[in-house]
Amino acid sequence: MSLVRTLLADRDAPPVPRPQALREIKRYIDAHLDDAGLTPERIAAAHHISRRRLYTLFEAESSGVREWIRERRLERCRRDLRDAALLHETVTTIAMRWEFVDASHFSHCFREAYGMPPRDYRAAAILHSATSALHT
Repeated sequence: MSLVRTLLADRDAPPVPRPQALREIKRYIDAHLDDAGLTPERIAAAHHISRRRLYTLFEAESSGVREWIRERRLERCRRDLRDAALLHETVTTIAMRWEFVDASHFSHCFREAYGMPPRDYRAAAILHSATSALHT
């Protein structure tokens, strides 16, 4: 029944221009990054399109929808790791806030994306921030 509703929604929905639809979907993803239930199925349902249509919208992007979610979550982690106001939080706490449930998986993904482990990134960012503050 769910499949039939999704197919009918795709057929009956007025076409939204691809760039506009993709912008709306990306805004939705960014607004829900801290939600463990953020899945392609839920994103598609929230935009009244099929999962296939969602994947099609992301075809011209450098990454698919799941990769986009992971990249955005990693970016949020990176932002939080360089925030001196969050020094009291552990790297694991920050990772879990953005729905990375396994610390070693997070560390691997972060290293792959940014070229260093999250702890090293945090130390370098804080050191840079402190050095910059001394020179101003």
